[in-house]
Amino acid sequence: MRTWLVRGVVLAMLVVAGIWGWRVLHPGPEQVIRKQLTELATVASFGSNEGSLTRLSKAQKLTTFCTSDVAITVEVPGGSQQSFNGREEVLQVAAGAKSVVGSLKVEFLDTAVTVQPGQPIAFATLTARGNVSGEPDFLVQELKFTFKKIDGHWLISRVETVKTLR
Repeated sequence: MRTWLVRGVVLAMLVVAGIWGWRVLHPGPEQVIRKQLTELATVASFGSNEGSLTRLSKAQKLTTFCTSDVAITVEVPGGSQQSFNGREEVLQVAAGAKSVVGSLKVEFLDTAVTVQPGQPIAFATLTARGNVSGEPDFLVQELKFTFKKIDGHWLISRVETVKTLR
């Protein structure tokens, strides 16, 4: 009886380890998108001690998260709306911002990911928080990301500001 109990416990441990291993090796779309958003925030952030080549490299890496026809429409502090279309324009804006601002720390908070069943489309809504060097206040913006699955990769196809009540 005792050997059956030991075998049962070992079998249960193997099943749990197998399920855990499967989930690590084959994460779901929500986990993949959350990981990409975390990497995006890291790439968008930069310190004042980073050289111009490093900043340019990070700006170029930002475009790898996007589809070739990405469309970004956001409200910037002060109330004006800015639109950027395509990877090249995103690269230019990112490189320009990195040359103007001393440092920036970006964080994505309260991320909610919704994958459309049976379709290669997903949405992520989140709060983007940025801390610019020399500024006492955070820049905070509610954003909605639209992802498309292209060649097995979830890429950002659209980013827009979420209208909130003020």
